[in-house]
Amino acid sequence: MAKIIKLCERRWALMALCALADGAPQRAYPLAQYLGAGRAGVHEALQHLLALGLIQKPSGHGHPLRPEFSLTSAGHKMAEMAAPYARGVFELPTLGGKPLGKWGLPILISARKPIGFSDLGRRLELVTDRALSLSLRELEDKQFLSYRVDQMTRPVSGTYQATKTGLRLVHGFVD
Repeated sequence: MAKIIKLCERRWALMALCALADGAPQRAYPLAQYLGAGRAGVHEALQHLLALGLIQKPSGHGHPLRPEFSLTSAGHKMAEMAAPYARGVFELPTLGGKPLGKWGLPILISARKPIGFSDLGRRLELVTDRALSLSLRELEDKQFLSYRVDQMTRPVSGTYQATKTGLRLVHGFVD
């Protein structure tokens, strides 16, 4: 889970990784156009992927200020895992081609089975209560997550669980 959280620190990182695996342009600006994202966001995502060792700059010829990027073997594995998520981002109308925020994917992975707010916070360690609340609300609004209140317990407790659509997004990460 720590690797997924680290990878999701940049919103466009997973999308850029999958696009490179699918043969998209290997330079930052054309890749941003391909993804329909801002140049700055894609540039930050590429630098993040470079730091994580999932992509590399080829050695040898080429313009040093406009490098081309290629996947490492670890990058290929991660892109394969992230492929269902990337497809879902473009196919699901509720996302409209925009990836989930930093905590969206880790929350959906953690909520494959019913889980409470506190347990979710402990599982994700670095998340603040505010960030968790906002992310949960966003995922509920997009119908990737459902919330159920159990009136039979004292005190009353609620649990979150990924919906079928939400599970479809995280399919590659949980097999």
